[in-house]
Amino acid sequence: MSLLEKMWAKLGPLHQHMDRLSYYQLLGVRPDDSGERIHEAYMRIAMLLHPDRHHQHRNDPVFEKIYVLFKRMTEGYQVLSNPMLRGDYDGGLRSGKLRYDFTGAKFVEAESLDQSCRSLEARELVEMGMKLEENGDLQGALMNFEMALGFEPDNHRLAMEIESLSEKLR
Repeated sequence: MSLLEKMWAKLGPLHQHMDRLSYYQLLGVRPDDSGERIHEAYMRIAMLLHPDRHHQHRNDPVFEKIYVLFKRMTEGYQVLSNPMLRGDYDGGLRSGKLRYDFTGAKFVEAESLDQSCRSLEARELVEMGMKLEENGDLQGALMNFEMALGFEPDNHRLAMEIESLSEKLR
């Protein structure tokens, strides 16, 4: 049994139920825990689950599931480590909202293009496209973004970037 499979044996149930868990539950902390305690919990998780630690297994189907779980835990950490977001989240949690609603939250940076990708294939294509765009190859960037959209047709952030880049090329 590979290391990833061993991790999945423990993390599978967490992944399966993550849409029903609060950020506190995902990170294994209590609502009254300090920011320092939340940071420590997240760092332990990041040391185990960060995708860079498992890049050699990226073709393993378990890798993608662990990445999705890590991304949700990172989202939770970003909210719980920011006192303003945490206060808003706690208010929403009392009314049954388990995830922070970033829409309309002016004090939160927009998700970067590569962070908007759920699949590894799309993320790699977007990262390559971003590098091409930085180097002035807009046509190459557009091609990579369009291929990435093929993996994630519901990625609105990526679709908006393609539209914007297409306008620049006209």
